[in-house]
Amino acid sequence: MPDEALLQALCLAARRGVAMRLILPARSNHRLADWVRARALRELAASGAAVRLVPGAMVHAKALLFDDTLGIVGSANLDIRSLFLNFELVLLLRQAADIAALDAWCARLDARAIDARLPPAGALREATEGLVLLAAFQI
Repeated sequence: MPDEALLQALCLAARRGVAMRLILPARSNHRLADWVRARALRELAASGAAVRLVPGAMVHAKALLFDDTLGIVGSANLDIRSLFLNFELVLLLRQAADIAALDAWCARLDARAIDARLPPAGALREATEGLVLLAAFQI
């Protein structure tokens, strides 16, 4: 789960026309994360990001592609805990061949993915997601 500042930055980028596609497992190995991620995914989708889910596979990889100029792979999630508490690592890819290989891998995942059908955000769901997110961050 991205923190509020990162989520807003991603939403602003999507709103100004930056093409953004998120490819996530339909189900992860953490049920709480699956529950609360819908809140951020709804905001991103409403901002213009494409949210895609890969059914039947646990995709634990973290990869980012920026056009044909930069790739990032590593263990870090886009959250404060991974970036500042766990000191996880990423590798920057700048060679065209490496970026092309990462792009091909992402394209294979995307070919298996389906567009996310995000649950509607009623008041009860919003409150429950907020409470679960608050509690989960403390774990």
